[in-house]
Amino acid sequence: MYRERIHLTVADMDGWNEAIDAMAEINKVVERLGHPTATVWTDTVGVFNQLVAEIDHVDLASYERSTKAFYAEPDILKQLQRINHAAVPGKNYSELLETTSAI
Repeated sequence: MYRERIHLTVADMDGWNEAIDAMAEINKVVERLGHPTATVWTDTVGVFNQLVAEIDHVDLASYERSTKAFYAEPDILKQLQRINHAAVPGKNYSELLETTSAI
C-alpha cells in the first residue's frame, strides 16, 4: 500500500475556501476517471492554515497510473491553478509513504 500525502498551506480564509472547493472538484474528476480520491485533513489543534490531502494506492503501479491520468486531465489542471493561487509559496510539499511489514 502506498499513501500519497500532499501538504498545503493557505494564507487566509479566502485561500482556505478556494483550496477546499478546488480539491472537491478534483475529487469529482478523479472519481469519474476511476482513480482513488483524496481525503482532506486539517489540524484540530495547531496551525490553523494547513491542509493535508491523503490518497491511498494499492501499489506503486496504481500510483503511477493515477498520477499520469491526473496531470493529463485539463479539468484537474484548472483546479490546480486555483490551489496554486490560494497556496503560500514555498510552504507546500508532498510525500509518498509505503506500508512496512515490520509490524
